[in-house]
This record gives sequence, C-alpha cells and structure tokens, in this order.
Amino acid sequence: MPALKKKLNFPESAANYTHNGFDVLQITTESEKRIARNFMAESFFSRGIVPKNLKLAHTDFMHQEIDLAFESTDLSQLFFKGNQLVGCSLIQAFPTEKADPEFEDVEPVEWLNEAAKIAQEFKSDREAFDVFRDFQYQLLHKVFSREARRFDKDHVVYAGLVGIDVTKSGLVVAYCRQLALTKPADVFASWLSTVPGFRGKFEFKGSYEITYVPYKDLTFQRGSKFVFRDSPGGLVFEGAVLTRFCEVYPKH
Repeated sequence: MPALKKKLNFPESAANYTHNGFDVLQITTESEKRIARNFMAESFFSRGIVPKNLKLAHTDFMHQEIDLAFESTDLSQLFFKGNQLVGCSLIQAFPTEKADPEFEDVEPVEWLNEAAKIAQEFKSDREAFDVFRDFQYQLLHKVFSREARRFDKDHVVYAGLVGIDVTKSGLVVAYCRQLALTKPADVFASWLSTVPGFRGKFEFKGSYEITYVPYKDLTFQRGSKFVFRDSPGGLVFEGAVLTRFCEVYPKH
C-alpha cells in the first residue's frame, strides 16, 4: 500500500467542532489514535462486508491500513454523542498515479478475480486474505487515479474506512463536514460504498458512481466456499470534483 512521502496538509480544516448534534474531534494525539484503532477494529474491520469476510480485524494488515490514514493526512476524526464514542472516520491520501497502459481497459471484476487466482495459491487463509486485500488496494489506487487524471488532480483523498452507523443520517452528514472544509484545488475526492442500500438513504450533491463490482461476480474462494458470493450488494466506487468535497443530505 503506497503512501505519501510527505503528509498532505489541509490548513482550512477545523480541528474540533459540533455538527448535527455530534461532537467531532480531529485525531492528532497517540491516545486518540489508540481509541480510533480499537473502535475501528470492533466496528468497520469486524462488521464491514469486505474486512469481515477477509478476517482483517486485529491483523497486521488492519494496522497498516489505519497507519496509512494517520501518516497521509490530518483529516481522520472521532465522533461523540455526549460522552459516548459513536463513530470514527479514517481518511487517506495518495498521489495520483501515472497512467498504466496495461490497466486502462481492465474491468475491476476481472482485476479482482485475477487477484483471487493468485491469492488462492496460498495455503494459509491469512496470507490469501492479505494478498487479495493488497490487490484490492491496488485497484482503488488505479481506479481513482484514472479519474483524478481526467480532471488534472494531483492527489486523491480516499474516505473509505468508516466505522459509523450509516442509519444515523446526522452522523453521516457530520462525517462529511470535515472534508467539506478542505477545498484543496488539486484533490480528487473518492470513497467506496460497501453497505447495501447506503446510497438510497442519502443524496450526495455532485458525486457520481465510477464503477460497481457485485459481490456475486467475485470468484475468490477458500476450499469449496466462496468468500464474497453470498454477500448482498457490492463495491461501489464513487468520486467527486467539487469546490467543496461533498454536500450530503438525508433523504426524507
């Protein structure tokens, strides 16, 4: 998982604020990072469709993903309702990759199924799952970089690791506010929706779907069991090029 050589700074972002009834704390200290790490291990990495099926919670790969967010931006946040921690978002950033002629016409489903063939060669489930996850991260970088190049953006901000209850519309709106304050001219905003029906709950102003990978089309298996095929929905790659990152409104 490639990272920035230098942290991508967003001087206009607010450190701490209250929005939609939630207190939002920018993660900066080691103590806050430990809180975020533990919360994400028990939420996103234990219950999200992809990390749950890949058994990523409390693994070295999970820690690498979290560290990448802390190392690449200062946008990651904790969400509190009163004194209760109710959410966490880990925001990553990476430089837009140069065009890869071998990838330009590759379909994401094809990429992931080729990754599955490689991963299935490993006897250990842990190694197989980590290899597949690494190929998924490569795919994220390539898909979002390809979109960023279309708009001449130098960096991609990826808001893909979110440990929140998506049924709480106010929390999702608060989640997007920190990014809305950044307004960097050279950034392409991206995220990956993996929760079935998530898009049906909210209206994302200015965002668009880049591509969609149904879980039922993924052939990755361990032994005779398919890893993802029985999961509802799929991976929705989304992006936005806005003067503000994203305006989100609950659908009533």
